[in-house]
Parts: sequence; structure tokens; C-alpha cells
Amino acid sequence: MKRLLLIFVVVIFPFAVGHAQSRKAIETSTDIAMFAPAAVGAGVALAEGDYKGLLQLGESLAVSVAASYALKYTVKKERPDGSDNHSFPSNHTGFSFAGATFLQKRYGWKWGVPAYLVSGYVAWGRVYSERHDVWDVLAG
Repeated sequence: MKRLLLIFVVVIFPFAVGHAQSRKAIETSTDIAMFAPAAVGAGVALAEGDYKGLLQLGESLAVSVAASYALKYTVKKERPDGSDNHSFPSNHTGFSFAGATFLQKRYGWKWGVPAYLVSGYVAWGRVYSERHDVWDVLAG
């Protein structure tokens, strides 16, 4: 838990606070933060020698990404910023919450709560940076 909070404070929080008005800075911070729960989950699994858990994390992330891209190329919903038509669902949010859910289910709430907080930030940031609307992140 401390490591995940440290990642948030050192890597993500400066973007959010130091550039609070910059949508691009929030977008960049979510590009980084989306990996934090999965990276911490992989680190914990390796530290614990939990190779079955590591495999489950990999499978969860693979299914999340595959489902997300299958939907993106099927639904073809335009992004709020108009940049392309791959808005639905938010892969950033799906990937982040897959890692957070792994941590919570495998190692309990002491790991899950901070991971879900980071994932919540990712979801908020994707909407704030106008890459997704609320429905996109909920589906993610």
C-alpha cells in the first residue's frame, strides 16, 4: 500500500497539482497512472513468489485490453475532443481497474483501496482531459 501511495505522490500528484489547469498534463498523468495498479500487482506477486497470481493478473489485463479494443473498433464512438472515433470504452480506465481489482481480490483491501483511488483518478482524468465522457470510463 505504501508503495502505491508513493508512486501516486511522486509520479502523478505533481502533474495534478502543479498543472491543475492543464488538460494535457492531466492526460499525461493518466497515461502513466493507468499502469500503477498493475505494476504494483506484478511487483507484489513477484515479491511473494505468487506466480499463479502473476499469471492471473496477466490474463485479466489481456482480457481487459482485448475487450476494450474489440469494442472500440466495433462501436466507433467519437472522442469528446474530436481526435478520433475510438472513445468507447476507456482502455486506460479498464486497464487500471483490472489491476486494482486484482490487488484487492488477491491481497485484500489494504492494497485495493489505494489502487482503486489511483484508478478513480485515471477515470476522472480521462473525462477532465476530454478524451472520454462518463459513459466511456464507466464501461472501461
